Amino acid sequence: MSAETLYAAYVPQVQDGLEVLKGLLTKAQSHGLSDSAILEARIIDDMWPLARQIAMCVATTTLVKVGAISEASVPKYDSFDPTSVADALARIADVEKVLAGVKEEGFAQSEGKVWVKWFGGPHELEKKDYVMRFAVPNFYFHLSMVYAILRKEGVNVGKKDFVLLGEETRVEGEGYPL
Repeated sequence: MSAETLYAAYVPQVQDGLEVLKGLLTKAQSHGLSDSAILEARIIDDMWPLARQIAMCVATTTLVKVGAISEASVPKYDSFDPTSVADALARIADVEKVLAGVKEEGFAQSEGKVWVKWFGGPHELEKKDYVMRFAVPNFYFHLSMVYAILRKEGVNVGKKDFVLLGEETRVEGEGYPL
């Protein structure tokens, strides 16, 4: 997989996902729930709360992964535990600035391996496999959990809040409902 392809497979995906995350959190803010109610919400007791799902989207699955697969210099954040929705939105803005500075040329060394500590020990993956089989699915898993938790809490979000196709493609009322 070339550097351009590896970059295109990851960075724009994460940038779009962060836009979705911002939109979901903005809707959650206007829903009338307290920050603590929003951030502590979860679908079932043994899953991570919304705050941790946000943290996984923002810190781990963006900056850690971009740093692992490219030559980009990315800041090392301490563990991120949002204390408010505004705090989460501010961190997303920080991460977006970092991602905006990541260039395709930084992925020139797209060959090589990455070690992932995940369920059952470390796994060695080719960088392309790391992106396509771990980083992208992991990012979208946590993003979909944010969506699902907010739906469970009664926030009015739907598929059109999750899939970014541009406003011109969002036609409601006819055909397949978005």
